[in-house]
Amino acid sequence: MPALTQLRPPRSGPPPGLVATAVAGAIGCGVLAAALPRLGLALALALVALLAVRLLRLSTVELVVVTMPFMFFPPIGFLLNVSVADFLMPVLVVVTWPRVRDALDPFRHGVLRRFTGLSAVLLFVMVLSGLVAALTLPVFDARDAVLDTMKLVVVLVYFLTLLAAFLMLSERRLLRVARLWVWCAVAQAAASLAGLAPSDGTRALGWFQDPNLYAGYLLTSVAVAFYLVARDRLAAWPVLLLVLLAGVLATGSRGGLVAMAALLGLAVVALLSSRIGTLLMAGGVAGLAVLLFVPDILSRSLLPGVERLLTSSEAADTDPRWRLWNRAWELWTDHPLLGVGIGQYPEYSAGLTPFRNWTEGQVAHNTFLSFAAEGGIVGLLAFGAVIGATALQVRRAAHLTRMQRAALLLGVVVIVTMMLTLNLQNLRYVWAFFAFAVAAAVTRDAAPHDVAEEQR
Repeated sequence: MPALTQLRPPRSGPPPGLVATAVAGAIGCGVLAAALPRLGLALALALVALLAVRLLRLSTVELVVVTMPFMFFPPIGFLLNVSVADFLMPVLVVVTWPRVRDALDPFRHGVLRRFTGLSAVLLFVMVLSGLVAALTLPVFDARDAVLDTMKLVVVLVYFLTLLAAFLMLSERRLLRVARLWVWCAVAQAAASLAGLAPSDGTRALGWFQDPNLYAGYLLTSVAVAFYLVARDRLAAWPVLLLVLLAGVLATGSRGGLVAMAALLGLAVVALLSSRIGTLLMAGGVAGLAVLLFVPDILSRSLLPGVERLLTSSEAADTDPRWRLWNRAWELWTDHPLLGVGIGQYPEYSAGLTPFRNWTEGQVAHNTFLSFAAEGGIVGLLAFGAVIGATALQVRRAAHLTRMQRAALLLGVVVIVTMMLTLNLQNLRYVWAFFAFAVAAAVTRDAAPHDVAEEQR
């Protein structure tokens, strides 16, 4: 079959659909900005990104990956986070799913069906937990249940849509997506180190409004960079690695520091047998040593988050997370099968932390305990099955080298490690990485139809 790029005649101007989208989007931006300025701005940025397809020759899926780490909390409290990519995701859904049947071979289609089934089971179990809790437990907040269900639906749409889109790409196009991911992360880390990105005065926030979520994104990007180095090439990768690691330290995230130590430690074991791995780890360890052992020169002047790490580690035993984890464990043991219902944990954690003057509850700050408390053992197993199936798919990828498989598995390890101290189940980049890892594990030299060209 001739290449799609050879069949398509050159275009002389923007397609009518893009013009109509621009006009409708401009009107929508104005209306939304008048009511909710942040949402209006996000929609405007998404519209600009969509129009940039024509100028930058990026596919829709690439635009989603690039705009995904720009997240914020709209002015309705810390109940629902929004990404700029959320406004592009409906476009990707419309572009991707009608082509799935014709674009995927039976093997890839089987992979997509498997993860669709696992996602459906997870959503069903968590919705069931909410329904059972509403009927049987005296404490139940319907608003929180609906909001958390919406969040779960959004990230599962991300996961499955990106997985389908990635599976349609050739190896060359998938590696291009990985490069865009890494360079976007490096740009954010560099902006943080230069004082150009949002900060609370001590800790770098990136464009997540949260230093811990930002640290997880940078570390996941390190794993994607490892994969690029192992599979293809990444220009100036030692410098990029140092920038990403320095960006993690600038967040002052204790969970990020633990995950970074796990990442580097396991990478030493997995990658040192190759020349690239040796150079990669030598550069990373040397840079980390400089940042940690010369605090007067670097940490306090460029990375104030490091000083916060050193001081906060002294009070780790009194961290409120211990109380949150203990309450989650109690709820799980009291309701072991289906938990207390999706979104209900904050109803039981009021008074455990100084959040909102000790008047409101927080999330469990542990993804696995959160699923256990709200969905019981059934919900925890359903969630764990998605992660386990992702890791197993990578482990069975015979066409990947040991180093390439290790790089993808290191990303899973980073996410799981961060999940031990944070609720990451609603983060877009977590599910985007899972989708990328699965697609990388099944993508060989070329896809049956590289539809990236058609997504422009």
